Formats: sequence, C-alpha cells, structure tokens
Amino acid sequence: MSKIVINSKIKSSGGKDVLKDKNAIIKDDKIYFKHDGVKTVITLGKDGIIISRKNDEFDILLPFKKGKSTGRYIINDVNVNMDIKIITKVLLIEENSIKIEYDLYINDVKSDEFIYELDWRDA
Repeated sequence: MSKIVINSKIKSSGGKDVLKDKNAIIKDDKIYFKHDGVKTVITLGKDGIIISRKNDEFDILLPFKKGKSTGRYIINDVNVNMDIKIITKVLLIEENSIKIEYDLYINDVKSDEFIYELDWRDA
C-alpha cells in the first residue's frame, strides 16, 4: 500500500469538475480515495478500468474497455437499479495516468459524453 496524490478532471456538457492534489492510496492496482462523501475505487487493468463510486445515496459501477460495456447505477433511496451502457471511445492507460473518453447511455438513451483524466504521483 502506497500513499499517492491524485489530480482528476472530468468534462461533460454540464461543465468541468476538477480535483487537485487529493490524497489517495494505491494497492494491488487499485486507487482508493474519498471526496465529498463519495468513496471511489479505480481498478486498473491491462485491457480496461473499472470505476466504482458509492455513498449513502447511490452506487455506480462503470467498467471501461474499448467498445461497449454495461455498468450499473443504483439509487438507494428509491431502490432503483438500472443498467447503464458505456461506449468507450478512447482508453489510454499509462504508468501514472489514465484518460477515458466515453458516451453514457441510460435506458438506451444517450445521457452525455465525458472525458475523464486522472494522474497520480507518490505522496
């Protein structure tokens, strides 16, 4: 287990969300951090990435591999469990960074396009 510092940026039609110099932990190809009450685990694989985000209100699982994949979105308060489709257009996995460009579909309707970038360094 190693302490790291991450920087992330996610862009969508709704704007941009930036996280700078956030403390995190990396262990067994997984990055763990918590921000604004949301626990995030990013699993790094050779052929893909899985992002899991959870808090009291929701549980989201986003698997990214080149092409099409299926994730899940659970809204806890109303007990709604939806499959979400992800079309990954760009997936770059480098030594200390990732970049993902993808389209997100909920109920087969395109929700938005996203660009997610994450980099990290030793703390």
